[in-house]
Amino acid sequence: MPEERARTLTQRWYMQRLSPCEAALAQARDSLEEDRFVAALGAFREALNLSHGVPDLERMVFTAGLEEAGQLASWNWRVAESLLSELAQLNSRLVVPAELWDQLRRQQRKEAIKQVLAQVTRAEDAGDLANARARLVSALNRFPETESLLARLRAIEPALAEKRRREEQAARERAALADYSQNLEQQLAAAPQVDRRESILKAALREYPGNIRFARRLEQIRAGKTLAKAAAARARQFEKSDLPLEALEQWELLRALDPLYPGLDAAISRCKMPPRAPAIHTLVPLASAPVIGAPLPNTRHPGRWVKIGLGVAAAMAVSAISYWWPQKPSAVTAYKAPLPITTMPAQLAQSAASAVRIPMAEAKPKRTGARSISRTPVP
Repeated sequence: MPEERARTLTQRWYMQRLSPCEAALAQARDSLEEDRFVAALGAFREALNLSHGVPDLERMVFTAGLEEAGQLASWNWRVAESLLSELAQLNSRLVVPAELWDQLRRQQRKEAIKQVLAQVTRAEDAGDLANARARLVSALNRFPETESLLARLRAIEPALAEKRRREEQAARERAALADYSQNLEQQLAAAPQVDRRESILKAALREYPGNIRFARRLEQIRAGKTLAKAAAARARQFEKSDLPLEALEQWELLRALDPLYPGLDAAISRCKMPPRAPAIHTLVPLASAPVIGAPLPNTRHPGRWVKIGLGVAAAMAVSAISYWWPQKPSAVTAYKAPLPITTMPAQLAQSAASAVRIPMAEAKPKRTGARSISRTPVP
């Protein structure tokens, strides 16, 4: 009697839950066709809940789930695995076939190998062959004897060996360049001459053509050499123009650029020497020339020129005596006769000019009123 009641109750539940369960399964199928996997799994869970406790409904939902999982295994093993995991918890008497689990594992393995090969390809494109080889070795530990992985590893080994050989060669070349650069610096330090340093750098560029560092050093030396030549040319021009201070400035600049420039010390000493006495033929025009700013002499009074000439002669005589006998000032007043013109030094120019300036200043007319003009009497 209780068994009949249980059978009757189960049959009543079956009839009550059959339509909602079928509707949930239909919704799950429609969601899978539209690739709405989350909605499909939710609908299958709803069908499983409705079928719980009703053996006929449980078998119906289990069979439908196995069918859908088998179709998903070939192209979306993740959703199929989730669906089979839900079905395995429905009823202990209902067991998922091992073949279906194996199919999922094969798909999972196939996808993992495909991902590894894609990673290896990206590493090869980036030139990271060591990383590509490491990924292949790790994948072979998980999936041994996989022909696609072994073939890729056999193809990458020679390229990796060639890359290692090139890297070792590049390392040796860098070490040789470093040693050569150190020796070059020592040679440049031991050769302060600009021409010698230029020849050393030319030899370095012949040894390592295209080396940017050596080329820049050579350009700097050539630029300094050009500046030195320009400074020397300007200094010589200043010397020809009788501008010793400007010439000395250029020679000092040349010393900073090239301390070993030929004749540099002699040129600097020459510019630092006191100026030489000018020739007497330059003094006579200077003594007779009017001072700038002084009024012109009155040419209508010849006696004024006589007075100016006597003043110039007296000043030249006094300056000559002071120059030749600096320790005997009494000789200036004792000796009144002028020395021969050819023996007068350069200091006569200033004395002559001052002597000329005094009488000309006296010749300036004086105005005592608006209309009356007084002139200096002419001797």
